Amino acid sequence: CESCHGMRLKDEVLSIKLNGLNIFDVCDMSIEKTSAFMDALPESISAYEKEVSKSILTEVHSRLTFLINVGLGYL
Repeated sequence: CESCHGMRLKDEVLSIKLNGLNIFDVCDMSIEKTSAFMDALPESISAYEKEVSKSILTEVHSRLTFLINVGLGYL
């Protein structure tokens, strides 16, 4: 539709960004690029945001690393 431009997400969801990228932009990356993006993320967020997201970032990193290690990083 003209509102989401094929992203199939509400404007409210797409307006939330990390380092200038919304959830659709991150999901559109390959696993390897997403892993690099997530690894660089802690350098650009505040100390409070780091503390709040610590367990989430650890889990995401673990899962992305697993996918890369089994040869699926190109997806």
